Amino acid sequence: MIRNDQELAVTRERVAKFAAQHPMATESAIFTDASGSTRGIERASLGGRPTTLILDRRGRIRRLLVGRRSYAEFATAVEPYL
Repeated sequence: MIRNDQELAVTRERVAKFAAQHPMATESAIFTDASGSTRGIERASLGGRPTTLILDRRGRIRRLLVGRRSYAEFATAVEPYL
C-alpha cells in the first residue's frame, strides 16, 4: 500500500522502469483520486493483487477484475464495451 507522496513517486518510477524494460501492448497506471490518494483503488484491488479496469468508450469504469483471469474471461468482460 502506498502511504505517502514519496512512496507514490518511487512506485511511479518503478512502474516506468519496468514498462521500459518490458514493452507491452497494454497500459500500466497508478490511479489516484482528486486529492492524489490511491487508497480507493488499493482497497478495490485487495492490497496489490493484479487488477484490471474495463473502461467504456467514454472512459467510465465498467468492470473491475481482481486476480488472474483467462483470455476467455477477459474477452467476455471486454467485448460488450468495444
